[in-house]
Amino acid sequence: MLINNFYPRPRWLFVVLLFLLHHTEIVAHSHREFLYEIKPVYAHMSQDSLLEIKNRAYRAALEKDFDLANKSILEYIRKSGDLEFIYQDEFLVLKDSVKFRSILEHYKPRFNIWTFFCIVSSIIGLFIAVVLNISEKKKKSANLLLGLFILFHSILIGHIALYFSNYVYKAPHSLFFSTTFSFLYGPLLYFYFKKTTTHYAFQTKDLMHLLPSLALLIYIFPYYALSENEKLLVLLNNDRYILPGASVIFATKAISLLVYAILIQRLHNKQTKNNNLWQLWQIRLKNYYWVYWGIYVIYGLSLLRIIDLPYILHVHAILLASLVMYIAFIAYSKPEWINKEIDEVPAAAIKEYKEDAPIIIKKYKKSGLTVDFSNELRAQLLYLLDEEKIYRVNNITLEMLSNKLNTSRHNTSQVINEHFQMNFFELINFYRIEEAKSILESDQHHKLHIIDIAYKIGYNNKVTFNKSFKKLTKLTPTQYIEKMKVKQKDKLHRLAIAEMDGNMFPSGSSN
Repeated sequence: MLINNFYPRPRWLFVVLLFLLHHTEIVAHSHREFLYEIKPVYAHMSQDSLLEIKNRAYRAALEKDFDLANKSILEYIRKSGDLEFIYQDEFLVLKDSVKFRSILEHYKPRFNIWTFFCIVSSIIGLFIAVVLNISEKKKKSANLLLGLFILFHSILIGHIALYFSNYVYKAPHSLFFSTTFSFLYGPLLYFYFKKTTTHYAFQTKDLMHLLPSLALLIYIFPYYALSENEKLLVLLNNDRYILPGASVIFATKAISLLVYAILIQRLHNKQTKNNNLWQLWQIRLKNYYWVYWGIYVIYGLSLLRIIDLPYILHVHAILLASLVMYIAFIAYSKPEWINKEIDEVPAAAIKEYKEDAPIIIKKYKKSGLTVDFSNELRAQLLYLLDEEKIYRVNNITLEMLSNKLNTSRHNTSQVINEHFQMNFFELINFYRIEEAKSILESDQHHKLHIIDIAYKIGYNNKVTFNKSFKKLTKLTPTQYIEKMKVKQKDKLHRLAIAEMDGNMFPSGSSN
């Protein structure tokens, strides 16, 4: 069935969940351990303890014991959350200390080219995410999916900007904020591809794809529930700015991204290759996603200190920003690519068909088929006819077509009658004869045999083909060929006369 062919069996989700469950105790232990370590800070250290650390820093600076002074400054900041402490006049003597400059570099707000680049990219992405979803185009669900994909990436880029600029300490509520979306990038892009290539109708079972994100949200939620000061203290006491159990989250996200990359690749491979601009857009977006997966794996290994690549975060940011910029460019300059629709049946063949106002035939008044589902089935049927060319199957039946649409024979028949004003056999014959006409017209040297054309488009014999062809064109295939020959001769004759006239009366000659 069409839906089942494109629908990923959710077994991998259970594999991921089992993987998480297997590591739950390890992750939960790390989670509790991290919170426990800073629990005294959450409970607020006594003023006497903080005052003791502060005075120790002052004394060490006065005595020019730089190591003790720097250590005390760092301890005080991490336990009090007071970042202004490093700007005290007493610490001016430390300005030449490498360790003190490192502390300043780590906590002092700064604005550089990387911060500017990320902020601009994030703002553009947020704007495009909104524009995609206020568009008057019909494909609202596809736009929503792509819009959310861009929105979450834009938030991540903005989060990276806070990191680059150290303004993350000015906005503690941003703690692990973009981490929530880690497992959503794959599903959003996958369903965007699925919606635009097959006009897939969402089903309840698709919610299974949200389970990893829900599990992650539950895991992170204790941090979201902290107060602003508590979140700041978490930031100050977490040098790498990653969650406890990050290795499990990283591995799960890497697996998730890979699985969805494979599913997107499968969707692309199943399409008829037309080498059009829409498919070029698809290929680029798909390739970006593969590159993103590769860079993320390297970035994660670096973040976990398995490998040492100090500038991998910058590469990661550039890739994310370039993806956002590219989609923004396409959304602005080529919006029809994003809102691509499957080609409709030729209007001349279905005279009174109206795309936005489907005709409801009286015989189906009591049908349980909703208008929305009817339109979804129509879109899937057009995909089967235009892209898969299912009419070429010589033993095609209403039952087979219904199975491909994953619906009942009654629903399929109703959709054909309502939207095309034909019955099943008329629709199949119409598409077959349209292709036959196209083949005959492209065969300028008339080398093809009629029986071969009949077999190619799904007929089992020449008699049935001739009968169907004449019914729709009022001509037999042979008569149609002769008519084309006459038209071709007339065209050549007119061209010859025009050429002779041009030679007799060249431009600019006098009479």
